[in-house]
Amino acid sequence: MRCIATQESPKPVFTRVETPEADPVAHFQGDIYIGAQWMRDVPFYERGSLCAGAELKGPCVISERTTSTLLLAGDLCRVHENGHLMISVPGA
Repeated sequence: MRCIATQESPKPVFTRVETPEADPVAHFQGDIYIGAQWMRDVPFYERGSLCAGAELKGPCVISERTTSTLLLAGDLCRVHENGHLMISVPGA
């Protein structure tokens, strides 16, 4: 016997995040090891402090409580108006 059930669900409502008054400020700079090489003085940004429209260029790290996002050299991250990270990777 097969049974298929469906139910309509409401679309999620995304809230808008604040628009920045200034460029994002790194919370600290640190060294990271990736691809068998060191990257020195890489800026670390806290995700919660990034506002809509903020742009970050790699290399950098965006950290939050449960994960981190690494942008390599040439990568570009723009914070969407509802807080999503929109990342562009050259050649992808």
